[in-house]
Amino acid sequence: MDAAGRLSDRHPLSRWYLQPVADRLAGALAPTKVRPSHVTLCGLVLAMSAAAVLVRDMLRIVTALALLILVITPVFYAYQGLPEALRDMTIVNPFHQTIEAYRSILFRHELPGWGLVAYLTGLAGVSFVCGLKCFRRLKGRIEMAL
Repeated sequence: MDAAGRLSDRHPLSRWYLQPVADRLAGALAPTKVRPSHVTLCGLVLAMSAAAVLVRDMLRIVTALALLILVITPVFYAYQGLPEALRDMTIVNPFHQTIEAYRSILFRHELPGWGLVAYLTGLAGVSFVCGLKCFRRLKGRIEMAL
């Protein structure tokens, strides 16, 4: 029996409501190339987890950064509605590119362009390698701090 079957046996609500929603979302995202966003986040988490042990106020820093990223990334507003000066600054934002890839799949029902996929894959590689190097470099200091 698969994992979905076991979930629906334990939680009857998921059988008729949550499971079809999860199946549709997984079906929509499965053939796409959006998954580099997960690798990007892994790299960021590796770097932040290493720094969180050494910096006491990391929770406040991450909270402020998350709010800043939410405001400067067009999540709740359309990119086309921005003035020209802000469009040029927003296009460099890596989170904007990730949001656009997800929007193209979920709202426009089309795969993102290959240039966008290449950009996200490159960003994922750089983020993961930098996060891993940061974590490995601070590993000795983390052990002493704990």
